Amino acid sequence: MKEKSVQSINPWQSVIQTILKAHGGELRVETKEGEGSIFIIQIPTN
Repeated sequence: MKEKSVQSINPWQSVIQTILKAHGGELRVETKEGEGSIFIIQIPTN
């Protein structure tokens, strides 16, 4: 899968990314051409 950093492609992505960054988290997207995308949200537990 091709991994890329998330730019503000959709308005909701910008909102989620802002919230995650405020909590030390991250939003990533993995895309397989012709198959779709997987959105990965990581939030620290500490």
